[in-house]
Amino acid sequence: MDYEVPPAIIEVVEELEGYSDTAYYDKNGVLTIGFGHTNATDTFKFNEDTVIDREQAIDILSKDLAEARKYVSQMLENRDLKVNDDRFDYMVLVYFNRPWALRDTMDVIAEGHIKSIIASQEKAYEKKRGTAPPDWFMNRLEKEEKSMNNVGGFIGPKDQPEGETINPLPDTITYMYDKDGNRSLVDASIVDELVESGRYFKEPPVKEEEPDVPNTRFPRKPMKLLDNFKGKIYTTWQKLAGNMQTNLHQI
Repeated sequence: MDYEVPPAIIEVVEELEGYSDTAYYDKNGVLTIGFGHTNATDTFKFNEDTVIDREQAIDILSKDLAEARKYVSQMLENRDLKVNDDRFDYMVLVYFNRPWALRDTMDVIAEGHIKSIIASQEKAYEKKRGTAPPDWFMNRLEKEEKSMNNVGGFIGPKDQPEGETINPLPDTITYMYDKDGNRSLVDASIVDELVESGRYFKEPPVKEEEPDVPNTRFPRKPMKLLDNFKGKIYTTWQKLAGNMQTNLHQI
């Protein structure tokens, strides 16, 4: 066995992935067996007719998680990030379930703020699938959030001051922003090239406020017309008053 999976991890994975001793197609149409195992890895190949028992499923899971731990360790080393065991285990679970999400969210997970982590996973799904996360994915994230709250290695919203960062970025990596203000990690050596391309910015772009559009249908001329009208009324009244005085004198 490549990695002896702790019972607590098996419990979390089973809560998130479920367990089946027969092959089935998951919500994304991917052939799955055991504790969320697919043919995406070479640890155990199977088909629609494959049947396994729980002991085999644990053995397959141990191999899958061993491979995931290897990749996560390498990614952390490449980014010069240091994390505690709980955050490392969560990264492994993310890689195991959706490896495409870890690259863009690893730095957020490393900081350990639970709400930010969940938000980053939602955003990763939208970026990958081009649509808002469905209910089944949001339900999974609720379970992941609950599991993070049950261990001591993460930070709740009341425990972390705004803007606090546990792992400062190394000099070789920096943040850049697209035109919509979305943040991405990039190699510091290509920052100038990305800025010249006009697609990325060193700071979040400030959206310009739309200028007030003048009212072309109802300009302010009517007020002037009203003033003129008042003047004409006053002039007419003066003439009438003068005529009345002249008539009185004649009487």
